Amino acid sequence: MVSKLYMTYIIQYQVKDHLGSNCMVVNSIGTINQHNIYYALGGNTALSSGQEYQQYKYTDKEYDPMHGLNQYDFSNDSIACLGETFMSNPYAGIIAYYGCTHNGWCSTDTLGENPSDRHIGHMYKHLFMDNRHQMGRAVYDAKRDFGPFAMLDGSNRWLNIGMHLLGDPEMSVYLTAPQVLSEPEITIEDSIIHIETNINDCKICVTSREDYGQSYFAVSDSVDSDYFTKPSEPFRICITKQGYIPYIITVADNLYIQNETIDYPESIMATKVYVGTDVTGDKPQGPVIIKGTTVNINVSNKLSINNGFKLEKGAILRINNN
Repeated sequence: MVSKLYMTYIIQYQVKDHLGSNCMVVNSIGTINQHNIYYALGGNTALSSGQEYQQYKYTDKEYDPMHGLNQYDFSNDSIACLGETFMSNPYAGIIAYYGCTHNGWCSTDTLGENPSDRHIGHMYKHLFMDNRHQMGRAVYDAKRDFGPFAMLDGSNRWLNIGMHLLGDPEMSVYLTAPQVLSEPEITIEDSIIHIETNINDCKICVTSREDYGQSYFAVSDSVDSDYFTKPSEPFRICITKQGYIPYIITVADNLYIQNETIDYPESIMATKVYVGTDVTGDKPQGPVIIKGTTVNINVSNKLSINNGFKLEKGAILRINNN
């Protein structure tokens, strides 16, 4: 970077941190023309100076102050400090990030320790030693532990503000190798569903398949069996128990699978199943692709697989026509 001053060219040096963020702009005679001190997600603190000198700042992205926009063009890039730690459940398709800040890595507190390590250590303590089991509760307890440290400005304060769980707060974490739930007994008579799990102390959830489980129709906790009113639309039954892989099955009279990529294990119990690009006018047209997983279909009347269906290499489709 070179600037022109009274027909004399002066070299400007950009001093960057480990993320590539510009922390200072210093010229060849030692003058600091810009000093950037960032918040967790790239905003400049009040201690920063010379903000108009150049616009390439956090992670060397261009900062846009026009009309008060005050944003970076990250497009589809991911920020390197997005997740300080994460846990995943490949069987249920759940992933949780715990982080969204890098503030705590960059300093030591009054005890000479790294605040991020201490914060995450408290979360794991609550998760494993205190048998919280659920990510949301463990994160809450860890943030509560750090409440007194967050009263004063500093890394502990910004860490407590910036550290968040990105994922399902009720996500249960396996403390040992998970076991497999046995096949449940599901019977439907008229508008009543009876579910027998064959194991005690389970949670049974009945959710919508059409919005990927966002709509809950019914939930029963700490049971081994229960009765539910049958929803009018295709629905999912999810049976969970601490230390077990969740059992999930889709139930429907008529199930139309269209414009979907199925990359998670799915079991289907239905009277009629239609699969393809254009099998219903109620959904956008598009192919059905099964990739990297196993899909089991138990159909009692009719299975129709039409144009636009693709089973990718390594995926498995099992069909049982009762």
